[in-house]
Amino acid sequence: MLISHFLLKNFGKFESFECDFSPGLNVIKGPSEAGKSTLVEAVSAALFLNPAAENDHIPQAVRWGTGNAPVIEAFFDIDGKSFKLTKDFERGVAQISGGSPDSEVTAPDAINQWLAEKTGIPSEKVFKATACVSQGAVTRIDESIEAIQDKLESLVTGGREDQAGSMTIRKIEKRIADIALEISRSVSVSEELDYNINRLARDIEGLKKKRADLIQVETAYKNVCDDLASREEKLKWGRRASNIAEKATKLSDEYILTEKKLKEGRELHSSVESLRAQKAALKKIDQNDIKLADESEKTIAFCIQKNQDLAADLQVAEENLAAYKISASFKIMGAIGFLGSAALTAAHYFSLFPRFYPHLWYSLAGSISLCILGLSILNSRKKHRQSLADSARQLAEKLDESKTETENHNKILFDILSRYRVSTNDELKKNSWSYDEIGKRILEDADKYVHMMKGQTLEALQKQFDELSEELDNITREKEELAPNLRDRTDLERQMQVIAEFQERIKDLEHERQVIRLQIETAEGGSELLASYNERKERANSGIESLKKELRILGLTKECVEEARQNVLMSKLEVLNRGTSEILSSLTSGRYSKVRFDKSNLKFEVWSEEKGDWVDPDTALSSNTVEQIYLAARLALADLISESRNSVLILDDPFAGFDPVRISSAMKVLKELSGNHQILLLTSQDHYDQWADRAISL
Repeated sequence: MLISHFLLKNFGKFESFECDFSPGLNVIKGPSEAGKSTLVEAVSAALFLNPAAENDHIPQAVRWGTGNAPVIEAFFDIDGKSFKLTKDFERGVAQISGGSPDSEVTAPDAINQWLAEKTGIPSEKVFKATACVSQGAVTRIDESIEAIQDKLESLVTGGREDQAGSMTIRKIEKRIADIALEISRSVSVSEELDYNINRLARDIEGLKKKRADLIQVETAYKNVCDDLASREEKLKWGRRASNIAEKATKLSDEYILTEKKLKEGRELHSSVESLRAQKAALKKIDQNDIKLADESEKTIAFCIQKNQDLAADLQVAEENLAAYKISASFKIMGAIGFLGSAALTAAHYFSLFPRFYPHLWYSLAGSISLCILGLSILNSRKKHRQSLADSARQLAEKLDESKTETENHNKILFDILSRYRVSTNDELKKNSWSYDEIGKRILEDADKYVHMMKGQTLEALQKQFDELSEELDNITREKEELAPNLRDRTDLERQMQVIAEFQERIKDLEHERQVIRLQIETAEGGSELLASYNERKERANSGIESLKKELRILGLTKECVEEARQNVLMSKLEVLNRGTSEILSSLTSGRYSKVRFDKSNLKFEVWSEEKGDWVDPDTALSSNTVEQIYLAARLALADLISESRNSVLILDDPFAGFDPVRISSAMKVLKELSGNHQILLLTSQDHYDQWADRAISL
């Protein structure tokens, strides 16, 4: 069986992890705390844990920092077919699918049996003692010896547990334990019978004295009962008077509190109703109207100032326009220049004044210049006057627009104030504030009322108050009637203590009376009962002897079955000896090549050429050599138990203490085993890559 793909969710430090495995040797590398040991636990959980069962492993595997249980998916390749195993510890379900379209296994027992058949490994205990070598735990297989022995024996018997010697031995051991318990019980019964026989003999002798003692006890019992009845009657009335007094006090306190609550409730209710009436008399003011009124009021104030400024500017402009006059001299200058230019031109044209011809052109130029200058100045003055007139006209238009805007905003403000029947914006704001403030007070008083009443109406509270008043009157009258019986708490406790002592005395007398009566009855029929006790004692002793005989027979049977079981294991132990010896020889380069297992407890010894004898590796060899021997034993056991099913071998950094030579020998062995097993080697080192069929980095 090969694991082709593996997926984890919320397992240990892994939130989500998946990887592919290849046949042969898979080297999984990562630094410390990368999750290598977590991956080993995940593979073990996939093969052996039941998601629906309570166990100690899963809480440790829950994703760090969360409360989510893990989900594991594993894909297997078996005889050319692909299977998918899902174990969801969050929902407590498991499932195997694949092989054929309609094949699906969901029952936990069926899944465990399927995995055991495919791997050849019956339990997690056997898996972790053989095929799974955890970090620093290569030598820890002692606690799984019994499970390994059962598995080896099942290989001989073909898996028939009912034919296995271990099952027979367990049944014998259970029967031995049951017999030992029966013997213990029978001995106890015999000892009790001896006690009763001796007691009966003494009772028969003291019968007359017992009858006199009974009369005294009966008299004392009657006197104590009469005295107790009298004291209990007094205590009853004292308790009743005390309870009535306490109840009257509580009712009085409750009456006062209820009266106060009723008064406050009425006051709050009246306050709320009054405030609601005040609120109803006011009109709710839209905040947009307040905002619009504020804007209009500000605009009106601005426009008034603006109108004043514009009116002043207009007056200045009109005064400037009225004061600006065009001088006639400029008109005369232009006319003279024009007439002079015309006259000089005509004189030249009609040849007048020939004596002036040398100066004619100068005069003409001067006349034209004078004309142009006069006209230019005249035109400039007219344009300036026109500019003053335009400025005055524009100011007048702006003034009209500003007055129109002022009138519009006055109308808006008037409409808003008229709508709410107020004369000023301040009054409008004050009414809005009053409306909101009354609303807040209503809410506050209503909340106080609801909190105080706690869903109760004033009518119900008034009814409760009336009932309390009536009950208080009745209790007060009863308290006055029982006043002679009233005692303080200390006196009542003292009476109760005395009564308790009387009750204990009555119990003692009752027990003593019954004991004496029984003793008298026993003594009166003592002879017959004594004979019965003697007969029962003989039967008990006979039963004890019979049980002891069966116990001896079962002990011998267990020894025979154990011997037969060990003989059955011999065939597989020979195979195990050879397999372990071969692997150990490869690991130690031939230095140690023979191993033998003890058939009774699977302890093994190693042949030492140096000492010429079999030695216990745990006491006679170095720690690294011991680890090589245990590793060889584990690998041979895993190969034998799996019955060549190509099972998975997991090694979590097992060579941390090995030197390079030991590591090279170990890797050669693993490489050879990887032909028949899928091997997952987890390490933090890089020097295993040369032997890897696939390298995976965490």
